[in-house]
Amino acid sequence: MSERLKKMRLHHDTRFPNVRTIKTRSHSRDDCFFHGLPSEVFHMILDLLSVVEMSVLCTVSKKFCGFIMDYIDTFSWRKKHIFRDFHPPSCTERRQNFKHYRDIGLLFKKCTMLLPTKKRLRYVFRKFSVVPCLMYAQCCVPNCTGFACLGVFLQTLLAGWSGEEIQKVFFFLCEQTGMFSRIESSFSGKQGARELTEIQLRNFCRNVFLNHWSDQKEYQFWLVELLNPWPLVVQAQLLFILFGPLMPDGTVGWREPVETLLTNNCLWDLAKAILHLFSHSGVKGCTTGSVLAIVEELVGIPHRWEDENIARLLILCGRNICYTILVNKLLSGRLAEMSRCLVFIVLVCEKECYHMNWAAKLVHQICKVITPVSQRFKFIEQLELMFSEVTKEMFESAILGNNPDDDDTLDSLQILDSIARFHTRFLFMFIEY
Repeated sequence: MSERLKKMRLHHDTRFPNVRTIKTRSHSRDDCFFHGLPSEVFHMILDLLSVVEMSVLCTVSKKFCGFIMDYIDTFSWRKKHIFRDFHPPSCTERRQNFKHYRDIGLLFKKCTMLLPTKKRLRYVFRKFSVVPCLMYAQCCVPNCTGFACLGVFLQTLLAGWSGEEIQKVFFFLCEQTGMFSRIESSFSGKQGARELTEIQLRNFCRNVFLNHWSDQKEYQFWLVELLNPWPLVVQAQLLFILFGPLMPDGTVGWREPVETLLTNNCLWDLAKAILHLFSHSGVKGCTTGSVLAIVEELVGIPHRWEDENIARLLILCGRNICYTILVNKLLSGRLAEMSRCLVFIVLVCEKECYHMNWAAKLVHQICKVITPVSQRFKFIEQLELMFSEVTKEMFESAILGNNPDDDDTLDSLQILDSIARFHTRFLFMFIEY
């Protein structure tokens, strides 16, 4: 039968030489035009395409994907697209670098989509491991944008991945960079003893894992993954390294909250991190109780902070978190400590020109928690005594300073103004009700 078919086909070809034969897709599967080109010529064609155009080409077929992956493996492509100037002087160049690495993230996402997760990560890591600025502790130039570019790349690469896969990425990066051992070593001695390790850890974690997520849930996910493996004391120290105030020389300012009065800008990153943790409470390893314990540890690093700095941090966290922390102090029998904190919250509201109604409503909200009338009276009495005690402390400090222009003198005057404004709002609130 097969011989007969061959004769019929030969007879057909000799009678109709000009008739084209139609090839189906299955017939032409191995006869790709580009497959017949020398690799050098095909690479010259790909060299004319942008990174985004190459990522689109990856979706044509598996064979095209293989061609492009072979091209990415060449040194000429890495030199052109991976090796960049990560110390650009202008913001425009920085933005161009971020856009370029976002496009590379899309290319790697498309060309490796058929590979298992671990193979995808190894493939990416091999390409980036030759660039010092993209590797942990390889570049010591201040303001290097390498980690930020890597963070933008990861954000694009991981878009749409499941939580389980993203967790694999986190542990893969920790394994490759030895981050867990570096975190452990940074807490083995006195705070600030390993300044370079601390600032490298801060830059890497913030720029690679945290800064580029616009979605709050993604940010929370990475923050919780960073903190969860450690005990609460270490979690508080790690939060301080990542988000605490910096010294003028760029090192972590461990003693700043203890010795100086900080501005809102210095404490805002810490407050934002606490907000994210509270909004993520209920997740395994991150409960309201554990977050409260972390905050308690945080304001005692390396020693107890200035009262005003604690009050400022609580105000930045917002009324709900501030209320939760203060009520926790009340229920644990620390009435004097809570009252002192409230006094300094009132003082910060006066200094920053916040509406005193905020503090008055906070105190009124706490009063509702105290059910027996006698205990409620005791709370108000303790608060008033604390106003008096703090005022005396400030006046004594101002007198001992013997300087009428001293900050202590100004504080003592502001505490009087704050008391008057607070009581006005607080009493008016009861008149309204």
